Amino acid sequence: MSLRSVDEKQPQRTAGLLYEAIIAGRFLLVGVIATIVHVATAVLLVGKLSVPALAGNTCAFCCAFLFSFCGHYFWTFSRPGKPHRALFRFLAVSLTTFLGNTALLALLLHNTAIPPVVSTVGSALLIPFISLLASRLWCFKAN
Repeated sequence: MSLRSVDEKQPQRTAGLLYEAIIAGRFLLVGVIATIVHVATAVLLVGKLSVPALAGNTCAFCCAFLFSFCGHYFWTFSRPGKPHRALFRFLAVSLTTFLGNTALLALLLHNTAIPPVVSTVGSALLIPFISLLASRLWCFKAN
C-alpha cells in the first residue's frame, strides 16, 4: 500500500467518523429527552394523580420507551428496516440493559466498598454506550 492510497482514504474515514458522531449525538439527545419524559410522567402520575409509585414508574417507562423508539427510528437512524422488527429489538435491548444495569448495581452494592451513589451513577453511565452499540448494530439495522 502506497502513501498516496492511504491519503486518498482519509476523507472517507473522516466522513465516516463524522457520520458516527452525528448518530451518537442524536442518540444522546433523544435519550436525554426520553429521560425527561420518564421523570415528568412519573412526577405527574405519582405526585399529582396519586398513582402508586411502581405503576406510575412503569407507565412512565412505557412513555419514555415509545418516545425513545420513535426518536431513534425516525431521526437518529432515519427509518431503518421494518418498524415492527426494530420496535421488538429495541424493546429487547431496553429491557436487557435495564436488567444488566440492575444486576451490575446489585453486584457493586453487595461486593464492593464503593459508595451507593457512585455505584448507581457508574452503572447507569455504562448503559447508554451498550444501548448505542446494540441499537446501531442490531435494532435499527437496515434490512
